[in-house]
Amino acid sequence: MLKIMLVCMLLAVTASASARDCGSNSARVKGKLIVRGDSTAVVSKLSADKVVRLQNKYGAVVGYRYEFFTGRRLLQINTRGGIVSSICRD
Repeated sequence: MLKIMLVCMLLAVTASASARDCGSNSARVKGKLIVRGDSTAVVSKLSADKVVRLQNKYGAVVGYRYEFFTGRRLLQINTRGGIVSSICRD
């Protein structure tokens, strides 16, 4: 029983180590500094690799997620209500 608990704990630690980091307040994308609170227009000018519409449970679009692939890393900039709400790195 102790071995099973130990294995589960190790799996939980490795899963959390590879999780997304959304604690950043800023990111540099294609030579432009993006900060939480910036306008969506600033991000949309940078020609993201992928743009995903964020919807609420009724299907209405409430924001966008701009994805930038930089080498082996993924940078996601989420916007809601016309401003940058979060910046995440994978």
